[in-house]
Amino acid sequence: MRRFGKIVGQGLFLLSVLLAAIWFLTPPERMDRAVTFDPASLPENLDDYLDISERRFDDIVPGVEKRIVWAGEKGAKTRLAVVYIHGFSATSEEIRPVPDLVAEALGANLFFTRLTGHGRGAPRWPKPRPVTGWKISPRPLPSGAALATA
Repeated sequence: MRRFGKIVGQGLFLLSVLLAAIWFLTPPERMDRAVTFDPASLPENLDDYLDISERRFDDIVPGVEKRIVWAGEKGAKTRLAVVYIHGFSATSEEIRPVPDLVAEALGANLFFTRLTGHGRGAPRWPKPRPVTGWKISPRPLPSGAALATA
């Protein structure tokens, strides 16, 4: 029994060394971390802009589209804005009404984004790569900045 434990221990140690070697010797995927989205390129009517961008897809689940919940008058900026970025494999409905309550308490406009491939019925996520995750994350931020005055 001791011999078996020794063999298993050595095997696990060698496996750990092999995995560590693969991890450290594999070149990382290069990522361009620069945000290339210009907030000045957003039109005056953000609702129409989001509607047009979402109409490119005919399979978005109703109610999970990118959208803005205005705190007051439609199109009016507030001092703060809340940008809700849902979790992986989820949609904007993931923890509703929490984002709505936070935005309401702050008197802020609320922007729900929809990450690439999410909310489209059958999963249509891009191949999971760091580059994909980085490129889809910064996009909602300029949109959120366009909703606030601060």
